[in-house]
Amino acid sequence: DVMNYAQRELILEVERQIAANQPVRIIVLKARQIGISTVIEAIVFIQSMFMHNLRSLVIAHELDASEHLLGITTNYWNSWDLKPLFTPKNASAKRLSWKETNSSIHITTARNVATGRSRTVHLLHASECAYWPDAETLMTGLRQAIPNNSNTAMFLESTANGLGDFFANTWDGAVAGENEYTPIFFPWHRHPE
Repeated sequence: DVMNYAQRELILEVERQIAANQPVRIIVLKARQIGISTVIEAIVFIQSMFMHNLRSLVIAHELDASEHLLGITTNYWNSWDLKPLFTPKNASAKRLSWKETNSSIHITTARNVATGRSRTVHLLHASECAYWPDAETLMTGLRQAIPNNSNTAMFLESTANGLGDFFANTWDGAVAGENEYTPIFFPWHRHPE
């Protein structure tokens, strides 16, 4: 078993929401270095390999972070046993896609508040969104791009960055049961390291 406790807990919640035939909607408040982005990228990758016409969007707070997330996904692709059965349609610094599934993973930063407005997004990984320059505007547009179908997922994850911003308010709303997200908290003191 290569997953740690936090990754397993996140996967269990994803499986619970899928089994309930509902859209996956999760917000994670986390400590650093516990592998949440890594496991979300695994979900993005595996869904892209087995679902047709899936459009995934991974947004990080800065360029270096978005490149790191794409590196995680590229590593999954390069080490995958079934790789010979799939043909890359696009493998660039910002996008991976495959001919057999016609699915794609697009990586970008939160600097462009219009990101995602001109497309349909089925799976969103909003990484470190407490650090996005204008998360409220960006997420308002993105939310309109994501259908409420059971085959969609939204993952908002971040370390804390104060009070009163989009992430903190969305987290508080999730804890109070006032929005669509299931809150999951992974504090540093639970992590064995």
